[in-house]
Amino acid sequence: MRSWKVWTVWFLCLVVLTVWTHRVGFFLNFDWFRSAPNLILFVASVLLCLLFLELNLRRGVIGSFLLATGAWQHLLSSFILFPKDYYFLMFVLSSAGLGLLLLDVVRLVPLIRRQVLMFKGFFEESNELVVFYDFDGKIVDVNSKVAEFLGYHPRELVGKSVEEILHPDDIPSFFQLLNLMKNGLKDHVLTERTFVKKSGERVIFESRVSVVKDKKAYFVQEISTPIREKIKYEEDLSRERKRFQVYFNNTPVVSLILNGEGVVEDANKFGCDFLKVKYQEILGKSIFEYIGSKTFYEGFERAKTTLSSFEFEDVIFLPSDAKVMRWQIVPLEDGETKFLVVGVDVSKERELVGELERDKKFYSVLLKTTSTLLSIGWNEFTMEETVKEFAKLFEATSYQYFEGENCQKKCEEEGYSLSSKEIYFFEDKAVVPLEHEGKLFAVFCLEGPRVSHEALKEMLQVLKNQLELIYWKLKSEEKIVWLAEHDHITGVYNRQFFERELAYLLSLYRRHNRVLSVVFIDLDDFKIINDTMGHVFGDRVLRIFAESLKESLRKTDILARIGGDEFGIILPETDRTGAETLLERLEKKFRKEPVSVQHTLLRLSFSYGVSAFPTDGETVEDLLKTADERMYENKFSKKGL
Repeated sequence: MRSWKVWTVWFLCLVVLTVWTHRVGFFLNFDWFRSAPNLILFVASVLLCLLFLELNLRRGVIGSFLLATGAWQHLLSSFILFPKDYYFLMFVLSSAGLGLLLLDVVRLVPLIRRQVLMFKGFFEESNELVVFYDFDGKIVDVNSKVAEFLGYHPRELVGKSVEEILHPDDIPSFFQLLNLMKNGLKDHVLTERTFVKKSGERVIFESRVSVVKDKKAYFVQEISTPIREKIKYEEDLSRERKRFQVYFNNTPVVSLILNGEGVVEDANKFGCDFLKVKYQEILGKSIFEYIGSKTFYEGFERAKTTLSSFEFEDVIFLPSDAKVMRWQIVPLEDGETKFLVVGVDVSKERELVGELERDKKFYSVLLKTTSTLLSIGWNEFTMEETVKEFAKLFEATSYQYFEGENCQKKCEEEGYSLSSKEIYFFEDKAVVPLEHEGKLFAVFCLEGPRVSHEALKEMLQVLKNQLELIYWKLKSEEKIVWLAEHDHITGVYNRQFFERELAYLLSLYRRHNRVLSVVFIDLDDFKIINDTMGHVFGDRVLRIFAESLKESLRKTDILARIGGDEFGIILPETDRTGAETLLERLEKKFRKEPVSVQHTLLRLSFSYGVSAFPTDGETVEDLLKTADERMYENKFSKKGL
C-alpha cells in the first residue's frame, strides 16, 4: 500500500508539471526515434524504484525517482517546448538521480546474491518441508523433503491441487486461509494441518503460512516434524468417529442430534427417509416442525430439564400415514447442551399385537361355533348367530346369510357372482360361498370389514374350510344313521328298524290299551321278473312298488322292506278290519294302474297277511308269525292250492 501512495503523489506532480510547461510551450510533431531512449530510461527507472522500494533501500528509491522524473521531462520535451532554463533543471535532476542510484547499486548486487544463496539453502537444504502454492491452491514448487516425506517425486507434486495431498477435513480451512491472504492478510499464520502420503497414511504437521510475493500470490508453508502422539490420537479418534458414523447412519432407527432449542444438528439416513426429508433440508431446522406432537415436546423438555434419559411412546402423523413411535432422549455430555434422540417405529409391533389378539379371538369364536354345531346340529338360526359374531370380530358394518336351494338365486339378486365357488371381494364386501359335494348350500357376506383383504381372506378361508368340514361331518353322520335304518335299494325302513319300532309301539300301546295292525306283503311272481329282466330291473320294480305303497299310507304308518320281495307295514291305531280295507284298496290300485319301469308297463299284484294287536298276540314274534302265515295262506288261495 505504501508504494502505491508514493507513486500516486509522484504522478500528480508530473501532471502539474506537464500542465505548467504546456502553458509556455506548444505541441510539436512527435519524433518516435528521438524519444525511444527517453521512454526506455523512464520505464527502467520506474522498475528500479519499485525494486529499491521493496528492498527498503532509500537512496536507491530517491535516485531512481529523480532519474525517472528527468526521463519523463526528457520524454515530454519531444513534443512540448520548454524554456531554456528548464533544460538545466532536467539535467540536474537526472544527474542527481543517477548518482544516488549508483551508490545503492553497489549495495544491491551483494544483497541479491546473498538473498538467493540464503533462499536456496533454506529451500533445498532445510529439514523442514516447504511448499509454494498460488491463490488457486495449485502447487508451484516443493523442496526435496516434501517429495521424500510424502512419497512423491517432486515433478509429480508440481501442478497438483492441494486437495490431492491434504486430508478432506482440512481442505475448507485451507482455502478459507487462502482467501484471507488474497484479500490482504500478510501476517504469518501458525496452524496444524493433516497431509496424506501417497501410501494413504495421514500425518499431522504444525504449519506456518505467509505471503512471500504479493503480486505473484505465492505462499510458503513451513511444516515441522510430525507430531506422532497427535497422529495416533487423531487416528484413534477418527476410527471411533467412523464407527459412530457407521452405527449412526446404518441403524434402522431414527437417530437425531439436537441442541438445547430442539434444532437438528445431525440426522442419520434412516431418520431422514422416515421423516420424508432431505439431509440438507433438516439441518438447522427445529425438530418440532417435523414432529409436532405435544407428547414429544413434553418429553424433550423433561429430558432437557432433568438432564437425564427419558423414554416414552407417542403417535406422530407423517404426510402419508400415522406411526406409533417409542422415543428415547439421551443428554450428551460434551460441554454443550445437546441430546441424542432415538426413535423406534413400533407400529408393526402394535399391529402384530392387534393381529394376535384378533387371531386369538377368531379361533376362540371358531372353536365355540364348531362345538355348538356338532352338539346341536346344523341349523339356520345357529349360522345366523355365527356370521353375526364374525362380522363383529372383523368390524363389518353389516352382514347377510343365505341357506338352502335358493341361496344362489338370492345372491344373484344381490349382485354377487358365485361361479367360482371361491371367496372373492365385491366392492367393499367379502363373499364366502359354502359347498358340499360340489353343490352350494349356503352363502354369507360381510360388508365394510376393517381388515386388510389379504388377512381377511386368509381367515375367511379357514372359516369356510371349517364350516364345510362340519357340514360334511354332520351330513355323513346323518347318512350313516339313515343307512343303518333304511333299505338302500327302496329307501324305506329296513327289518331291524321295523322290529325295533314295533317293539317300542307294543310297549307303549300295551300301557294305553290301544290297537295296531301288522301287515306282511309279498310281490307275486317277482322271481320271474328277476330271471327274465335281470336283477337291476327287479330292483327298480321294488323301488317303484315301495314308492307306490308309501304314497297310499299315512305319515304315521311305517313301511319297511323285510327281505327280498317282502314288505312289512305297521298301522298304528288300526284294527284288522281297517288294515284289510286298506290292502283291498291297494290291490285295486295296482290292478287299475300299471307301473312303468324302463318304458315297460307292468301290472303288479301282491299277497298279504294281517295280524292285530292285542287280538293275534302281544309280542313281536307272535304278530310277525301270524302275519307271515296269513300272507302265505293268501298266496296259496290265489293259486287254488
